[in-house]
Amino acid sequence: MPFGLGVFETGLILAVLVGIPVAVVVLLIRSQTRGGSADHPASPAATPQLTAEIDAARRRLEELEAKLARTEEKATFTESLLDERRKGR
Repeated sequence: MPFGLGVFETGLILAVLVGIPVAVVVLLIRSQTRGGSADHPASPAATPQLTAEIDAARRRLEELEAKLARTEEKATFTESLLDERRKGR
């Protein structure tokens, strides 16, 4: 067949369209099963260190939230002053 697909071309297209996605799925599943142990700390000493880091990050986040609240209050106050000034003109 001069313009059709032969057996070799059909097999090649099926390998590309079906084989590569299947290989990707298999590799993803294998990486998830092997990578699952990486989520857990290897040593028990790592747990207190991680807890301390999380607590420090939480305190820093609370400080930033308080600072943001103060900044928002200042912005609201400044905006109200500007509105009063515009109305006075």
